[in-house]
Amino acid sequence: MHAKLIDFINENIGNIINNWCDEVQNSEFMDHYKTLSRDELIKRGEAVLINLLNWFNKGASTESTKQYFEGIGAIRLQEGFSLTEVNYAFYSIKKNLIEFIISDDNLKQILPQNETCTIMNTLNNFFDLGNFFILRGYNSEMFNKIEETGKLSSSELKRIFRKGSLDVDEIDGDEIIWRHIY
Repeated sequence: MHAKLIDFINENIGNIINNWCDEVQNSEFMDHYKTLSRDELIKRGEAVLINLLNWFNKGASTESTKQYFEGIGAIRLQEGFSLTEVNYAFYSIKKNLIEFIISDDNLKQILPQNETCTIMNTLNNFFDLGNFFILRGYNSEMFNKIEETGKLSSSELKRIFRKGSLDVDEIDGDEIIWRHIY
C-alpha cells in the first residue's frame, strides 16, 4: 500500500525539502534555523523524510522512531534552539510534505480514496509520534543540564522559552527554581 507513497517521496524529496527551506527562510518563527546554511537545512530536512521512509519500509517501529527523535530533541537543545522553533520546523516539514502530496495530480490518480486516507493517517501518526519524542528528548536533555549544574541561567531560560512560549521579559531568574521531580 505504501509503495506508491515511498516512490513518490523518494522521487520528490529534493523539491519537498527545497520548499521547506524556502519556508524556513521566510518564517518569523525560525530565527535560529535561518542561521544555518541551505546545505545544512537540506541535510536536516532530508534526514526527517529518510527516517519516514525507513519507518514505512521497516513496518513503523516505535522504538526506532523514539531513538531518532529523542536524539534530535536533545541535540537541538544543545545547539541552542528554542523548543517552539524545533516544534514549528518539524510541523513545517510535515505541512510541506502533505501539501506536495495533495497537489500532485499523478499521485491522486493512482491512489484510491481509501488508501489516501490511510496514508494521511499514517503520516500524521509518524509526525505526531516524532513530535512527542522530540519534546521528550529536548526535556530530558534540559533536565540533565539542570542536574549537572543545579540550575538554568536567565539567558538559558530566555533561549529555551521564546517566540510564543512565554513572555521572556517577565522571567525573573531569582524567583525560579528548576528541579527535576522523580
